[in-house]
Amino acid sequence: MIEKMNKLYLIIRNADINEVLSRLQRIGVIHINKTEIEHDGPLEDDLKLSRKIGQFLKFFNNPDTSRQSIYHGDIQNLLDDFNKNTQLLLELKQELAKFEKIEKQLAPWGELDKEKTQLLAQKSGIYFNFYITDTKKFESLDYDNIHTEIINQIQNKIYFVTINKKDTLEDEAGIGLEKIILPDIPLTECREKISHFAREIESTEKKLSDLETYYNYSKASSEKLMDRIDFDTVKIGLEDHHESFSSMTGWFPERRMEYIKNNLEQMENIVYMIEKDIPEDEYKNIPILLRNNAFNRLFEPITKLFSLPAYAELDLTPFFAPFFVMFFGLCLGDAGYGLVIITASIIAMFKFPKARPLLLTLIILGCATAFWGVLTGTFFGINTFETELPGLSRLAVFDSKHIFYLALLIGLFQILFGIIIKCANRWIQFGFQAALSPLGWFILIVFGTFMYLSTQDPAGSSFKLGVAFVNFCKTVPVGVSKTAIVLGILLILFFNDVKANIFIRLGKGLWELYGITGVFGDLLSYIRLFALGISSAILGSVINSIALELLKIPVPGLSHAIFILFVVVGHAGNMGLASLGSFVHPLRLTFVEFYKNSGFTGGGITYSPFKKMYIDDKKGA
Repeated sequence: MIEKMNKLYLIIRNADINEVLSRLQRIGVIHINKTEIEHDGPLEDDLKLSRKIGQFLKFFNNPDTSRQSIYHGDIQNLLDDFNKNTQLLLELKQELAKFEKIEKQLAPWGELDKEKTQLLAQKSGIYFNFYITDTKKFESLDYDNIHTEIINQIQNKIYFVTINKKDTLEDEAGIGLEKIILPDIPLTECREKISHFAREIESTEKKLSDLETYYNYSKASSEKLMDRIDFDTVKIGLEDHHESFSSMTGWFPERRMEYIKNNLEQMENIVYMIEKDIPEDEYKNIPILLRNNAFNRLFEPITKLFSLPAYAELDLTPFFAPFFVMFFGLCLGDAGYGLVIITASIIAMFKFPKARPLLLTLIILGCATAFWGVLTGTFFGINTFETELPGLSRLAVFDSKHIFYLALLIGLFQILFGIIIKCANRWIQFGFQAALSPLGWFILIVFGTFMYLSTQDPAGSSFKLGVAFVNFCKTVPVGVSKTAIVLGILLILFFNDVKANIFIRLGKGLWELYGITGVFGDLLSYIRLFALGISSAILGSVINSIALELLKIPVPGLSHAIFILFVVVGHAGNMGLASLGSFVHPLRLTFVEFYKNSGFTGGGITYSPFKKMYIDDKKGA
């Protein structure tokens, strides 16, 4: 749900601005409307410094908190030292990579002295040319006029030189190979360079590791700096009405009313007013603060990934969260993969306590995957309909054909559920009449479905849920369905825009009715739930089949080792790929099909209270 906000107006004496803003920052609840300002002078310098500290903190993303100390100096000196060493480390690694590449070129040839070979060519006219070819090609070369010497052979690659007089260089082209130009540096010197740069890299990394001990200090410095930037930004954005007074506006959650009043009444140098009933034309300026239960809160990052809702509409997080869990489970649809996700997430919770909300979400998604994997008969690619697995085989109820129809039924339900939410949204924002048009769509789709399915014969189908649904549709009289369909069309035609006149409504209604084709498109989009689940199950089955063939290798120990390795790697790859699809496609169904049918507007501003980030008693500060 979206927290109800109140608006705060403040008038402050210019002489007391710093004191008042400091108090408001300590209160830490009020979202202050900030105007766009040009950052220049000290504020721009602070922003640049903040970005530099951010790079430092990002570099040491997971610091060793057991070895922290205070930097006795200016933070800028620390950052300069950090930048110097990171730049040096980058240059050293580039040099190391360059000489490692050269060493790889020289190693097959052994120790060569290019200066001596060049001197020999100048004084005696004897030239050494270097070639690489495969064994078959080497044996087919014409050596009648060419003296060759094999230097090395690595697998099927031949490294050889030709020894030529100056006047026979032209004949050398007859071998049809391109000469290898070797680097001028000797192999021994190249390896010395590699050792040198490796030592320098180790030394530089040690210096950077020492800088890691100032992570907490740098984080505290960053928080202090951000507090100052926030303070200065708010101060610059104050509206000056008179040389003696300035004003500002802000927002705070209504449930914090008493807390805000108690703090403001202690400040004698301000005049304030709180507005509870906000006019609709200001809704676009109200910041959005979501407040959901523990389960729905886990899915708020997905809500924010697309857009926060507008202030006047419903927060869709509680409505799409159960569907998202169901969709993920259907798309991945393997009980074994679900158990792996659950187990890995539980173990990770002990190692990464800060990531517990994300890991708890993964546990829920893993449970959904295991649940649907059991019902759809897939366990690590094993088809439990065909293979007798204790317990699991008896629980499998949906085969591939069932999943196809089940995906359509789920899609139909979510589309209708979205339209109900749209009715509620319209009613809340614009009144009862505005909700009649989406209500008409609901009636049209529901009774249109009843009328169509009443003509179908489900006899002989093993999909019991589908049979029950069709039989229920048959109980609805055709006359009732036709009447309801007409009613739905009339509601769409005459209540699509309650502010327009009757003729404009009729025109808009006819155009809106054309959107029935979009409903069919939305419904078909849910087939992806079936397609992704089946594809991952088939790929898992193929992995198992290939692994069983590998067991036939006539070396007992080797065959079992290869079998285990192939099964682990194959299923890990399949699970990773399927998990990615199982996350992306439910997102699409949520943000496109469900959001569209729910009439989602979005565009809300994130609630960002003016508060202090730095707390004096933090460790390492």
